[in-house]
Amino acid sequence: MIGAVVYLIVSILANMLLAPLRDGFVGDFTRSTRDLPPEARQMLEMLAANPSIGHVFGFVMMLFAGAVFATLGGVLGAAFFRNDVPPALGGPGEPPPLPPQNPLS
Repeated sequence: MIGAVVYLIVSILANMLLAPLRDGFVGDFTRSTRDLPPEARQMLEMLAANPSIGHVFGFVMMLFAGAVFATLGGVLGAAFFRNDVPPALGGPGEPPPLPPQNPLS
């Protein structure tokens, strides 16, 4: 979830910085491509005019993809690195010996 929120913030900031470049690219692309279907041309112009649709779509995708890949990474990490943890960090190890017991006390 945190990754999706960070993605959303960075995406909005990058969009604000790169908006003139994007608008120029979309305008040049739609003018130079003569065989572009009208539906695709309309979608490109709509996304260029309203970038919040892209932010919402990207946020939702990152939210679900992040959950899947974070889980997969945790499972793989636990499978590969579980036995390599040193005893000082909580890994497997023998406990220290008990002090000698005095039978008189």
